[in-house]
Amino acid sequence: MFEAEAAGLQALAESGVMRVPNIIACGKTDQHAFLVLEYIALNNLNSRSEQLLGQQLAQLHQQKQAYFGWHQDNTIGSSAQVNGQYSDWLTFWQEQRLGHQLKLAASNDYGGRLQTQGEKLCAKLEPLFSSYQPQPALVHGDLWRGNAAADEQGNPVIYDTAATLATGKLIWR
Repeated sequence: MFEAEAAGLQALAESGVMRVPNIIACGKTDQHAFLVLEYIALNNLNSRSEQLLGQQLAQLHQQKQAYFGWHQDNTIGSSAQVNGQYSDWLTFWQEQRLGHQLKLAASNDYGGRLQTQGEKLCAKLEPLFSSYQPQPALVHGDLWRGNAAADEQGNPVIYDTAATLATGKLIWR
């Protein structure tokens, strides 16, 4: 899990677009795994830092990539996020995102209405997105208010990635 997070942070850092904590060490012992990151005194985002974060994310999402997916699996919280490399967004999303979440739900004995409707949706996505041909771009993969802050100068910092190469559309809650 920490190796995948370090790879995501490294990819975001290499983009040169936004600040992420530097990786100091990543590894494991017989009993523990660890990821040591640069200490950054973090503050809440304010309207200026949120605006700057939005601009930086837009720049990040304009850097086109070769495929959808990622070169290794990672996690969303403690849940596994599988990643393959796909040439088209719809297949990637059907199989690696929506389809995977439906499989996780089924494996946990969830068979309710949401599961049934999700499976129907997954099977019928192609006509809904026939004219949607996004280009792959590096995205954070698990971006929400808890994974972004501002440094002491008010500049945005992002962390706790589940990096993936997907379409660069941002929804901020």
